[in-house]
Amino acid sequence: MKTKFIFFFFLFATCIAGYAQQFTTPKTAPDVYTMGHDTLGSHNFNLYGAINAHGENAAYAFVYSTDSTFTTSTTSPVQNKVIDTLQIVWATINGLTADTTYYYYLTASTTGGTVYGKHMRFYSDNIPFLFENMGADVYDITYAELNGKVRGFQNNVSLSFEYGLTPALGLTAVSNFPTLSDANSHEFKAYPSPLTHGLLYFFRVKAVSATDTLFTDIKAFYMGNPYTILHASPATNITSSSADLNGSIQGFHVPIKVNSEIYGGTINHFHTPYVYYDVTSSLINYTYNAVNLQENQNYSIRLKVYTWIGSYYDTTSVTTLTTGFEVEANQVDNVFTYPIPANNFLTVEMKSALNSESTIQLFNLNGQLIKELKIPAYQKRTLLDLAGLESGSYLLKLISGNMILNKNVVIIK
Repeated sequence: MKTKFIFFFFLFATCIAGYAQQFTTPKTAPDVYTMGHDTLGSHNFNLYGAINAHGENAAYAFVYSTDSTFTTSTTSPVQNKVIDTLQIVWATINGLTADTTYYYYLTASTTGGTVYGKHMRFYSDNIPFLFENMGADVYDITYAELNGKVRGFQNNVSLSFEYGLTPALGLTAVSNFPTLSDANSHEFKAYPSPLTHGLLYFFRVKAVSATDTLFTDIKAFYMGNPYTILHASPATNITSSSADLNGSIQGFHVPIKVNSEIYGGTINHFHTPYVYYDVTSSLINYTYNAVNLQENQNYSIRLKVYTWIGSYYDTTSVTTLTTGFEVEANQVDNVFTYPIPANNFLTVEMKSALNSESTIQLFNLNGQLIKELKIPAYQKRTLLDLAGLESGSYLLKLISGNMILNKNVVIIK
């Protein structure tokens, strides 16, 4: 009897201890990363970071100062958010002093403790870049283009991109300019593969010379199209020299900048001014009046939505006429291009064939005609040879009479 009592007493004590442990196990402190900044003009900036609060409510803010020791500093308004995965957070800082270096960091508190991100800095005006992370362009659901800029290296330097699913990175993507040996300005890219749809990735640029290893700030990109609406609407108010370029955007609750990119005639990859929209989930209707267009000239219009976690696109086209009427017949649903991304060949296929001879043209993003191919009337499928082309984004035009169809094409070698 005594033995049974001891056994049940031990079992009872063990259960009580296990139950109590549920309430005494230390909470996990948040993961906090200070990430980078984005200029909004007129000495206003967004500061960015990333937090994983492990399912708890996080109280977070950015601390900034002109003093690297933060003897005196300013704290942005505290924000609160329940965060159960690694998410991007930000704060808008207005009215900073011109021509000044600022230091800043992100801090977050939960019941698990308070964590301070690493200290970073930025200059409150535009300066000629030396080494810069230019963000990612995201196409479709499988492909992203990472962008960087460099100038001023005096010796040979190797360029690459580091990326991963956390700011710890861990993976490497080779640059299309793996080695540079001059001090001129260069833009360079990388195309990491494979990428998983629906995930948030982080990346930075790495430069290695004989004496130094340098890194840019870390930025992020979301793989896929995060918008419920991202549409370049048909142009309106078209005249012989002007047109209103239109678009609609909704979704993805982050600050955005919107502009249009114009190709055609003597206009080569012209960027309209950015329009900034603060955080909103409401429908945005964007319009820009493009002037100095050429008469009877087809223009390809690419709507660009830039965020700190990726740039996203939609494309349309417009023909300007002296009568001021648009004669574009857009048959996007009738035409397919595959595979996505393309490699050595691209197939252009139509559901219903056209009853007249057509032309396929392929342009790079500098507006240069790379390839041209005639398609006989009633031919539904055409194979385009991509031999000799570099990895990157291209614009494909299908021209038949007054119809001009534009499709984005991605090539990865």
